[in-house]
Amino acid sequence: MDIILKRAEKNEIYDLGDLADEAVLEKALEPDTATVVAYAHEDGTDLHAGMLQYSHEEGSAVLNWLYVAPELRGHGIGAKLVEYLLSSSLSYEGACVSARLYDFSMADLYPEEMATFLEHFGFERAVIDRDIYCIKGKDLFVRNLRLSSKMQEELERSVISFGDCTPDMLMNAASSLKLDDVGRILSADRKHSFLLGKGSSVRGMLRCTKSGGTVYLKEIMTTDKNPESMEKLVMAFFTSFRGNMRLIDRIIVCEDILKGDVIFRIFPGFTRIESILLTKRN
Repeated sequence: MDIILKRAEKNEIYDLGDLADEAVLEKALEPDTATVVAYAHEDGTDLHAGMLQYSHEEGSAVLNWLYVAPELRGHGIGAKLVEYLLSSSLSYEGACVSARLYDFSMADLYPEEMATFLEHFGFERAVIDRDIYCIKGKDLFVRNLRLSSKMQEELERSVISFGDCTPDMLMNAASSLKLDDVGRILSADRKHSFLLGKGSSVRGMLRCTKSGGTVYLKEIMTTDKNPESMEKLVMAFFTSFRGNMRLIDRIIVCEDILKGDVIFRIFPGFTRIESILLTKRN
C-alpha cells in the first residue's frame, strides 16, 4: 500500500467529512490554515487515510488536528503527516511548532497518547504555569445569551468592530492602547478581533483565535481598566458567535486574562481543565 500526501485545495475541503468534523473543515477555509490529506493507494483506488491541519499563528505553526482512519492505523500514516508538518514549518532558524492538548481528545486519541506520539518526533513538554478554563459550546447554545434591548443598543454604540477589523483599525488600537508590540496586533486574526470605542478612538480590544471547533480567548486590553468596558467586549465576543454556536465545541480562556472574573460573571459554566503543551523548535 502506497501512502501519498497532498495539500488540500479550498474547493476540496468539504469532501473530507470522513476525516474531520464540520468545525475543523470550516477552519480549513481560513487563509492562514493548511490542510494535508494522506491517501492510501491500493488496487488503483485512492482512499482517505488521514488528515493533518495546522495554522500559522504569531510566528509559529500550531497543530490543530491529526487523524488517521482506524482501519489504516499501524502503517506509519500519522508519522508521515507529522514529518510533513515539521519539514514545512521548521525551515528557518527560530521557527517553532506547537500543540496544546487538553483533557478532551484531538481526533480520538487521549492527550497523553497524543503527547507520547509527538515526543517521538522531538516535541518537548513545556511547563504549564497558568490555569485554563473551558466552557462547552453546547452549554453556551443552551443558555442562548439574551441581551436586553438597552444592552444591545449600548453595544452597537460603543463597539467599533464585531470581528471585522481593518489594518487601520488595528493600528489605531495599538496607538490608543499604547502598545509597544505593534507587529503582534497587526498579525492578529482580524476576523476575531473586537474593538471598543468611538470613531478612530479605541479604548479597548479583545482578541481570540479559532482552531477547528475550539475558540481561544487570547487577550483583553482596555485603557481605563473599567470592568464595564471589559464586560462590553466580552458580550460582543460571545454574541458574535450566536449564529454558529453549533459549530463551536468549546471556548478556552486562560486565568491570566480573566480580568476580575468578568467572564465568569457572564457565564458561570466554565470549569478548570488539564492541559499538555508541546513544542519543537528549529
